[in-house]
Amino acid sequence: MLKAASALLAGSVRSVDSVGRFGGEEFVILLPEMDRREALETAERLRGLVSDTPQPLGNGNTVAMTVSIGVSVFPDHGESADTLCAAADRAMYQAKADGRNQVVLAPLTEEAHNP
Repeated sequence: MLKAASALLAGSVRSVDSVGRFGGEEFVILLPEMDRREALETAERLRGLVSDTPQPLGNGNTVAMTVSIGVSVFPDHGESADTLCAAADRAMYQAKADGRNQVVLAPLTEEAHNP
């Protein structure tokens, strides 16, 4: 399933984007030069693609996959890779807590509220 998800994601983003496994069942997708709206639209498109693409099990059966996605955007949610990953991770756990198979945007940081 991880290989299928990885291939599906990697084949569905721009050539300038990067998809990588973050650990366990988590992936990180870097989407350079996207604002919040574009990142949310991309995340929702990818979420729909994964949930709409049944995966073959090899015995003639298929299984549905779902993803919970957390989105963070530079500089709205942080200015370092660690801060951005942490914000996206918290948003992903919120998506899971809210019922899974959805996209959640990280809340704005204090710095973004008060430039």
